[in-house]
Amino acid sequence: YENQMLSAYTDVDAICISRKEALELMRDNFNFSLTMLNKYADLAGILLYESVNLLRSARRRIINFLAMYETALKPNGIILTQEEIATITGTTLPTVARELKVLRNMGIIETSRKQIVIRDAQKLYELCSDAAQKDGPEN
Repeated sequence: YENQMLSAYTDVDAICISRKEALELMRDNFNFSLTMLNKYADLAGILLYESVNLLRSARRRIINFLAMYETALKPNGIILTQEEIATITGTTLPTVARELKVLRNMGIIETSRKQIVIRDAQKLYELCSDAAQKDGPEN
């Protein structure tokens, strides 16, 4: 563990445990497993946020987020609120609602309470490209 480097924005207490010990804790302690799962989900959200915000427009951030989430994290639907999507993509709730409506009208997605199902992944992926972004007004 001597070669490991840790940096934090605030004061923290850190402990080092082996992979074997961590797996045993996760197997034997449901609360520890749940905490670890939530922390990894938070990390995935941060990484997705960083990735999608390298792009310019709100439309592109939302479309790319949906495509990445569907592909990498949740191939059976996106279980997030519009407000959560707005927070992750750095946009506003009205912008997310408007863009999801456009995607619904195009037959690309279906939405229900707190879930988005990708119905036409190919069209969604095509919208991720720079050429497709020129087809409509950007925010």
